[in-house]
Amino acid sequence: DVSQRWNHLLGARVVDQHVAVQETDWGAQPWSLRLVFDESRALVVCLGELTPAGEATYLPDSLLVTDSREDASVYRPRAAATNAWGDP
Repeated sequence: DVSQRWNHLLGARVVDQHVAVQETDWGAQPWSLRLVFDESRALVVCLGELTPAGEATYLPDSLLVTDSREDASVYRPRAAATNAWGDP
């Protein structure tokens, strides 16, 4: 049960969103979405999974979810134009 982990976002209003893209054989495709909530809170949902060592790795059939800017900023698959947070 992860309801306690995301409890701070319950009832929060989405005020902005940022999409990160990657280059594929089909052109630019989204791979990460950052939702910005009121009171400057954010949540990133992106393609990938955690390795047994706890590091993010790209896997297009899985989703990673984090509210950590630090974690999202260091995760960037090779084909991505930006990191998961959306920074170049």
